[in-house]
Amino acid sequence: MSSRSFVRLFEQNPLFEGLRDHERDALKPLCVLRHYAPGETLIAEGTRDRNLYVLESGSARVMKSVARGGVLHELRIVHEGETVGEMKLAGIELATASVVAIDGVDAWCLDVGPLLDGECDPAVRGAVLANVARILAGRVRSSSEVAAEAIQSKLEQSEARESAGRFIVYLFAIMSGYALFIAVLNELRPESRPRQVWLSAMVILGACVPIAAMLRSSPYAAASYGLTLHGWRTVTRQAVLYTLPALAALLIAKLLWVTVGGSREPLFRYDAIFGDGPFQLGTWLLGVFVYVALTPVQEFFARSGLQGSLQKFIPRADGRTNWTAILLANLIFASAHTYLGARFLLAAFVPGLFWGWLYEKQRSLLGVSISHALVGVWALFVLGVQGLVGGR
Repeated sequence: MSSRSFVRLFEQNPLFEGLRDHERDALKPLCVLRHYAPGETLIAEGTRDRNLYVLESGSARVMKSVARGGVLHELRIVHEGETVGEMKLAGIELATASVVAIDGVDAWCLDVGPLLDGECDPAVRGAVLANVARILAGRVRSSSEVAAEAIQSKLEQSEARESAGRFIVYLFAIMSGYALFIAVLNELRPESRPRQVWLSAMVILGACVPIAAMLRSSPYAAASYGLTLHGWRTVTRQAVLYTLPALAALLIAKLLWVTVGGSREPLFRYDAIFGDGPFQLGTWLLGVFVYVALTPVQEFFARSGLQGSLQKFIPRADGRTNWTAILLANLIFASAHTYLGARFLLAAFVPGLFWGWLYEKQRSLLGVSISHALVGVWALFVLGVQGLVGGR
């Protein structure tokens, strides 16, 4: 027996804390140094073993079998200087877990029989039992914390599943309501139908009611859906800067349509929203106001309601842009414009990809609302691209 390694390990081990030198020496006759090859079992679960093991070198895996299927699960890994088998000192005769050597393990095997039977120095016995009680109490606290974390994790998963189910139900309600709306609209004579601007407003507002109800009952914070003004200055500045290239692209597209496409209308057409009617500044300003006012409502539906929810239910673990959530949200949102024609649907889908990316980058409804308003006013009320995209 290496007296030097024995003293070093037993001085540092918390199980033997408080023992004086001669009391530790009294344990020497009870100890044997053994070697275990990789994969060899030190303790087999369910067996009687009167030894307590103090690892001098190497590491071992503590394994526990589950009732269903007898599959072994790793509880922890013990390393040099650590102890396994302390439960025997608490009066538990059968091993509660298996301990298997990972690599070559040298361990001091301490026969706990004399400690339990009272055959050794009472002071040594009292100190060791007090220490094991403290160690096991610490493990119980640690296990309780782990259990509490596991319960919290299960609760969060349950809330996420409930929220996902609620999202699906509300989405079906929106789609069913929209299908009913289109069916009723198709029954009306063309001259009896409301103008498209009012139809769009009714569709958007109607879809936002169930979305608002869904978010209100969501377990997630409102800010996680972009409903926050935090950092609004930065968000506004970024939204404007990121939108400027889009405005330039629209100008170039209109220019090409006018020059190359053979269109006879002017580059800037402020009266496009009036169709064949005369331009009226008051009505034009009212149209701009209504469009800007409805923009956050549209983005509330598309970003907070659809994309914000999908990003939670279809997360990206690598932290990259969640294009799956963006594409799905935009497909659903664009499909709400089918009554305006395929070109208008495409015109709603393509910029929606940009706003989806901006929303995920900023996590703010404010930024995408500003960008959407700028693009919409520029395209519909300044350039007048209704003839290009369809709809009025």
